[in-house]
Amino acid sequence: MESADIIGSILGCTPVPLAELRELNNSDAAQLTQLEATRIQNPEPKSELLDWRSNANAEIWREMTQRTSSAHTKILSCDAKTTIVVGHGNSGQALIQAWLELPLELEVSFHVDVASVTELCVNQRSEREIVRLNSIYDA
Repeated sequence: MESADIIGSILGCTPVPLAELRELNNSDAAQLTQLEATRIQNPEPKSELLDWRSNANAEIWREMTQRTSSAHTKILSCDAKTTIVVGHGNSGQALIQAWLELPLELEVSFHVDVASVTELCVNQRSEREIVRLNSIYDA
């Protein structure tokens, strides 16, 4: 929320937090080092990563995308000309996939850099598109 507050203060608006846009829940591994997390990790499957639970209480990708889809619906229901979403890498990927209306089973990946800007729009032909991905904003 700190980044959203900074951006909001510069733009003169108040951020609206959406809990659905939180990062993928690693549960038991959240406060562990990489080595410690590896020790409790379930084996990664060769396929079906959408339903892979990395540890006993972790959120799976499919659950996270369902959650971010709810946020996407809320964002679209706003009648704003411009909406700025400040989020996280995995939930950001899921939000882009929802924006483009891509089926979850495609397992598309978008790398979202830290503190980068991704600009999405509806073009003149009513098509959803990515204008910028991982950009340093240059108006």
